Amino acid sequence: MLKQLLLMQITKKRRSFKWKDFFLATYFYFLVAVVIVSVLFGMDDKTWNLLAEIKWENIMPIVASSLLLPDIISKLIFSSDSAIIDSYIKTRPIKKRTWIRFVSIAQIFNFWTLAWALPLAIICFFIMPFGPAIVSALLLLSVSFINSMAAVMFRTAQGWEWKWAVVVGWLMWWSLAFVHGINFFGMSLGIHITYFFVLIAIGIYLELYFLTYLRSYDENKKKKKDIHKSSRSPFFIELRPFLRGKRLRMVFVLPVIFLAQAFWYAAIGYEDPDAVDSNMFLPLAIMVMPLMALQLTFALEGNYFDGVWTRPINIEKLLLRKYYTAIPMAVLSFLILLISHFLYDTSIILMVGSLLFTVGFSNLLMLTFCFHTKAMDIFASGFMNTQGNDYSISSFATTLSLMLITMALIGVLPPNTCGIIFGLLGIMGFAVHKYAISWIARRYEASVISTLNVTETNNDSAKLILKQKETIENNSQIWK
Repeated sequence: MLKQLLLMQITKKRRSFKWKDFFLATYFYFLVAVVIVSVLFGMDDKTWNLLAEIKWENIMPIVASSLLLPDIISKLIFSSDSAIIDSYIKTRPIKKRTWIRFVSIAQIFNFWTLAWALPLAIICFFIMPFGPAIVSALLLLSVSFINSMAAVMFRTAQGWEWKWAVVVGWLMWWSLAFVHGINFFGMSLGIHITYFFVLIAIGIYLELYFLTYLRSYDENKKKKKDIHKSSRSPFFIELRPFLRGKRLRMVFVLPVIFLAQAFWYAAIGYEDPDAVDSNMFLPLAIMVMPLMALQLTFALEGNYFDGVWTRPINIEKLLLRKYYTAIPMAVLSFLILLISHFLYDTSIILMVGSLLFTVGFSNLLMLTFCFHTKAMDIFASGFMNTQGNDYSISSFATTLSLMLITMALIGVLPPNTCGIIFGLLGIMGFAVHKYAISWIARRYEASVISTLNVTETNNDSAKLILKQKETIENNSQIWK
């Protein structure tokens, strides 16, 4: 049965293979290789001699233990594998132990297991002798495999009482592995590596043992529930797709990185004022969350705009709803960064000015993305997927100009002065935001009408387009 499962998995992977994903991954690794080679060729002889003196076999356990936390986070975000049996093989007489073996083998050859571990394992053979290189490669691959199995266990567990068991167990193992990987006790390389592999073997055994207690079938019974009306708040209506679609949730990964970067710069600037400006990333960290959300303006509605045109729906009201929805996002970023003022003495005037600038100016400018976005597939994979966005010259100019001008002002003017300028621009933008959004709505309707301006023919689709055009014009007159 295990052989049949593996053959079915190979067939499934072969049928779902996409050349686009293959070329994107190859392109990504090519760029990384180019950067590494460029750095190596740019080093002088002194640096080469220092690198040659390093005992890399002593460094690899530290690298493996340091990558544990970011690796598990990336797998929980990007990977969607679980040990739930697929519907088309539920009727097969599969033993629990056989299924767990199959899941383990599948995770060994999973992309996310090999994504970073395999390239580092290959590099080991170029920087150290053959024996230590094999040991280091196995160590890196084993650490990645443990995290892959932990992610599978978390997604397989049904109910938070089981999920919390996975979380607590992984945190305990990670604490032991991280402390041991740093080698605080100065153990010799052989003993250090041996104990590390013992920890890995214990972790793999506990994961496989715990999987035997998890249900391989989705046995959640459907319960009858009273139907309640969903919230009609504009904020929750706009936020609901981001909660339901995994691809849309990925939009908020970059804001988290910017917030962490802002705290990092603030901490460095507080400890060493001459090193870096502690306020450098504050405006961008406040601006980036609504910026990422508003660049998808009408990308979601594009899936059903054919129906929208036949209804008395005001485009101006849709844009206003998106504009007001982005305001709490900027406020949330501001409240998070407010902690940095008390910890690292960042400029409160700059933060308030950046909040006003984001609400009154940046969000208003990002609404113009409605002219460039296309219908987005919400349930497609979000990894390296730009479908739904139009990366035209105007789109790049809008986003990059906004960010570069903000960074340039921070680099040239004092923080408080920048805060005052940002605040004034934001207040002026908020004062005229209704007139500006009304103008954007009229331009958008005019562009759609010009697109639908076709000559009447006997074609049924052309007649439908003409009917939609008449409906748009009538709706505009009604709302006016």
